[in-house]
Amino acid sequence: MAETEVLKMYRFIRKVLLLSTIFTIMFICILHVKWAYAVSEPSAKAKVKIASTETKKVNYKKKYKVASRSGSSLSTFKNVGNVIDYACKYIGARYKYGTAGPAAFDCSGFIMFVMGNYGISLPHSVYSQKDYGKTVSRGDLMPGDLVYFTTSGNGKISHVGIYIGDGNFIHASLKGVMISNLSQRYYSSRYVTAKRIIN
Repeated sequence: MAETEVLKMYRFIRKVLLLSTIFTIMFICILHVKWAYAVSEPSAKAKVKIASTETKKVNYKKKYKVASRSGSSLSTFKNVGNVIDYACKYIGARYKYGTAGPAAFDCSGFIMFVMGNYGISLPHSVYSQKDYGKTVSRGDLMPGDLVYFTTSGNGKISHVGIYIGDGNFIHASLKGVMISNLSQRYYSSRYVTAKRIIN
């Protein structure tokens, strides 16, 4: 084979190798970008889970048919629904005796914390809180009323929650801040009274 043909063959092979190397590098770069994007972006399942979690946080109104009481006012708000919305932000917060938020609450601490945010000063004692406001019958309950129970077994008031409408109330139970219903056997049999502190 002539020397010129050998030189041409050598140059051709070098070009092929060079192009192969370039394409390989480009391919690796493309794969790397796709992999990095996949890591940074939530998967479809993760997105569904996130959306579901966010829905649980904001859909308490639909689930529990929370009512609002128009016309109820204090200096810092126009609708008792604001108080209920604020209270429901803490659903899931843990229970801890003697605490008043925002990471943990006991029952009276939760009431004191929520109402205090709207300029209503209450003591950190369920037994003392019962002396505030106007007594209302169970049949006349309105959103924002405080509902009291005897859960200690001695007949004295020992638990409190905020009525949110449709028979439901939000409170700091031993399981944490949650929504319960007055018709539940446990609470129905221990219900004592209710007080209206929002005029």
